[in-house]
Order: sequence, then structure tokens, then C-alpha cells
Amino acid sequence: MSLSNGSRTGGERWMLAVEGVQSGPYTEEELQRHIHDNGINPSRCYVWTKGMSNWVIFAEEQRLFSAFKELSSTYQELAPPNLPNERLGETKKLGNDFSSISAVIQNKGHIGIQSSLGKTLAWFVLANAAVVISLAIISGGALLEFLPFLLVLGSFFPLIALLFSKSIAKRAHKIKMINPDNFKSESEKGLYQLVETLSKRAGLENVPEVGVYQSNDLNAFATGMNKKRSLVAFSSGLLANLDEQGVAAVAAHELGHITNGDMLTLTLIQSVVNALVLLITIPLNVFKLLALFSDDVGALEYMIISFVKFVVSSICLFLGNLVVKAFSRRREFQADRLAATLIDKDSMIHALESLKGTAIKAPKEQAAFAAFKINSPPAWLDIFSTHPSIERRIARLHQHE
Repeated sequence: MSLSNGSRTGGERWMLAVEGVQSGPYTEEELQRHIHDNGINPSRCYVWTKGMSNWVIFAEEQRLFSAFKELSSTYQELAPPNLPNERLGETKKLGNDFSSISAVIQNKGHIGIQSSLGKTLAWFVLANAAVVISLAIISGGALLEFLPFLLVLGSFFPLIALLFSKSIAKRAHKIKMINPDNFKSESEKGLYQLVETLSKRAGLENVPEVGVYQSNDLNAFATGMNKKRSLVAFSSGLLANLDEQGVAAVAAHELGHITNGDMLTLTLIQSVVNALVLLITIPLNVFKLLALFSDDVGALEYMIISFVKFVVSSICLFLGNLVVKAFSRRREFQADRLAATLIDKDSMIHALESLKGTAIKAPKEQAAFAAFKINSPPAWLDIFSTHPSIERRIARLHQHE
């Protein structure tokens, strides 16, 4: 419950909460400007000031919101152009150009990292062999002719998503890309050169595109169809709250995903899972369709068939999702290990310690990229999560030599 409008003096200091992350205190004008400039939805953030018993939605705080609407119409005209030395995002704690850590990494020399793509393709072949054997056993060989169709159908959407993953990620996160031919600040230059130095050490022929997106979430991710067409993006929250050592370790982790070809691998795994689900559900759908037009099947029998089909399909999708998540957890362990190799174990542990308890749920438009990010909200059990717990990842790194 908020204070009545009449009890306010206009000099209150306000706290703001966006997706569970608090900031402030702000004056009224600072609060309104912050919400406007960061593109925060007034209906999806909360405010509080001294004397209020609970947080309230900003848009429901009438006096604040009315003033916000009046001022926001003039902000576009009043806002000055960006300064030439504008820093990346909310980099309050960054305050450096990463030159020190980049020099340390450069002195380590080039090591190159063996890609696990060969093993991935081997597992893909084995998985397809399992599909063939399953088809042969279930149908007595009658359904083998449908195998190419199932594999193509199962692979279509994952491959399309992979093909356009970079452009979709840029749009969903509103990523501000760093142009290596026209750095706007020393921070931009330093961050890009950090990724460039790590890429050379890892043996990548092409430096990934580098960008920053506005978010209080301490996170980063890598995506792209292959090593030559990849992207590494950092949240402004991560750059603001992690030191040089932590940001470098996070960058190394994401480059580990790129070096390993994890984006392609996850697509192949999803394709096989989809094919197996289709293998089981297509016959059920055909049986349900035949039952619909059969005079020998009554309404009750048809309802039972529909229910069985729903239950079996749900179980298949659930189990298939567990398989994908299990692989995703495995790739996180591998990326942590590769980051420890690129920099050192202590730096990666330091980064994970800094990320403890900071994960927040991603907005709906960014949910598809949750599995690719370094930090993820914990699930009830690890088996239901795309990421192992931070504690397990740190423990695994302690075992790494």
C-alpha cells in the first residue's frame, strides 16, 4: 500500500526493483529518467520509499506515473547526443580497459584447443543408428523407408534456429555491437581486444563478433552457426559488477563453447531427440485419425485413444527435454574446464563465485537463449536444469589439473 499523494513532499528517495534486482535510491526525476533511458516497462517494475508498507508497481503509483508520462514526451528533444567517450552500458565498476589482463593472456602464448566436433558427429551417427534399430524392431522393417523423412522433419526447426541464431539474439537482447574499426571508448576497445587475445590463444581463425546488452542480469552468452560466424555478448550488469579477472574468465568460458562447436552439437542432439519423438508419436496420430473415421470406434474409445496419445507424447517430450538438458550441463562443465586452460583455474572459480546467487529469470523474448548463458537460475534439481549448480561447477574445477 502506498502513501497518499497528499502526504508526499516531493523530496522522497525512491528504490527501484526490476526483475528482482534493486537499485537506488533515486530522486523522482532520477527515477523517471532511469526508467525511460533504460527502456524499462513501467508496468513491470516496482518502487518503494520510506513510509510505504509494500513495493508497488511504478505504473500504479499515480503521481509518479503521471509526471513520468509528461516528462517522457520531452526527453527525446532534451536528450543530448552521446559523448564520444561513452562507456559500455552501466560500467560503474569496470573503470578499466582490460589492457593488464589481455597482456597477461597474450604472454601465455598460443595453445589451440582440440575441438570435440569429431566425437559429436560420432555420437550423432550412433544416435541415428539407434533410431534405425528402433524403427526396425517396432515395425518389422516396414517403417524404415520413413527414416529420412523423420530425420529431416526433426532437424528442420533446430537448423533454422541455428542458422538465424545471431540475428535473433541481437534483436531479442537489443545488443549494441562493438565495431573493431571504430571503437567509441577505451572500454569498447579493451573488451574487444580481450576477446581477440583469447580467440588467438584458443586457436580460432576468426574473432567472434562482440556486443553488450542492457540488463541487470550478470550474464553472457555465445551463439552462431559455426566458429567463423559466432557472437559473444555480455550484459551491462556483468561488466558493472565483475572485475577484469572475472570478465576475462567469462569471455574464455564463452569462447570454450565456440571452440567446442557446442551450438551445432546442441542442434544435432535436439534433431535426434525430435526424430525419436516423431517416431513414437506419428503412429499414435495416425491411429487416432483412423479411429476418428471408424464406425467401430465409439466416443468413449476415441477419448481413451486421445488421452493415451497425449500422455505418451508428453512423456516422450519430457524425456527428450531431459536428454537435451543433460548434454547442456555437460557442455557447461567442458566450457569451464576450457576457460581454466585458456586463463587459469583460479580465475574461472573467481568468476563463478562472483556469479553466485545473481541469476534472474530472463524476459520471455530472451528465454530461448537461457541454455547458452553462463549463469542460469537454479532448478529444483540439477536434472531439470540446463546448467549444473555453481557449487558443482566450482567443485569440478577444483578437481581440474
